[in-house]
Amino acid sequence: MNPFRISPLVLMACLVSIGGCASVAPQAPAAPSAPATGTDVLQRMNSRYEGKWFQTMQFTQENTRYGANGRTDRSQWKEYMLVPGRLRIEFMPASGGNGAIYADGNVYSFEGARLARTVAQINILLVLTADVYAQPAASSARHLTLAGIDLTKLRNDTWNERRVWVVGSTGTTDLGSPQFWVDAETWVVHRVIDRPALGTARGSRPATEYRLGDYRILNGIPVVHEIVLLRDGQPFFKEQYTDVQLNTSLDARLFSSAQWRVPARAP
Repeated sequence: MNPFRISPLVLMACLVSIGGCASVAPQAPAAPSAPATGTDVLQRMNSRYEGKWFQTMQFTQENTRYGANGRTDRSQWKEYMLVPGRLRIEFMPASGGNGAIYADGNVYSFEGARLARTVAQINILLVLTADVYAQPAASSARHLTLAGIDLTKLRNDTWNERRVWVVGSTGTTDLGSPQFWVDAETWVVHRVIDRPALGTARGSRPATEYRLGDYRILNGIPVVHEIVLLRDGQPFFKEQYTDVQLNTSLDARLFSSAQWRVPARAP
């Protein structure tokens, strides 16, 4: 008997053992599945910056309005944001007491520091650039549905050589339906088309396209610093943000529709 001969049963046991070891070897993590609906996209946006997003933001907004005759008019606003859902805009000079507050699904317009009118309105940009990262995806989905976006419609595309998910669009030629375009890597919005529903106070206005850019990393998160508004493919308004401050202390009364002039607000 050959002392070095290996029994077939022993050989089989060794092979099984080796195969078993191979089967538990570390494997690369599976790539995340593609979102199937617009609600999935909202969830990805929320998860990407969960616990990191700002709670307050204040900034100066430099405005440029483009006239049909080639003339440009400039103005300045001061804005204060309490996330989610609240935005205060003061038209400069502040002594005029003119501006608006977005809160509770309404926009409250002030003239001479007095409430002039109240209109039900979802601020779609506020939802997509701030609220979506600080509230449950279901809340954002509800607000965007009220704004007319069909979250069941989803396709992929490219925007400025970046992969994006397009929510609310029926196809590549559809630039009329309310929709938003989200970066597939950074999960920030690059493009929004807002078409007010017919029969509403805003329904007499044409569709507005917003192109968002100049994202800058502040406190580890990307914050938009420029938005260009277009109608019929032509720019008519540009917003540029300066002196941006995050997570500063703000007086909650800044966002109260019951008053406009608030003493001792944060500078």
